[in-house]
Amino acid sequence: MSDLYLPKELYPYGAILNTKNAFQQIAHITMEQTEEIWICHFRMCNNYPLDITMMKFENYIIDYINSEKIYANT
Repeated sequence: MSDLYLPKELYPYGAILNTKNAFQQIAHITMEQTEEIWICHFRMCNNYPLDITMMKFENYIIDYINSEKIYANT
């Protein structure tokens, strides 16, 4: 299992949850949080190495944030 740490100030929960749902056929991902960080635990990745899956996951979140223009007015 490997962990991906995402700062809450940059990554909204909804964007992470949307991405987690999109990746449910690719990897088993669980989440937890601290006061300032989302922690995504990856295990059982299908078809791709774990490090590539985690990188694609983070890129998907960023693309989702950009497509939804979440930070457009800040």
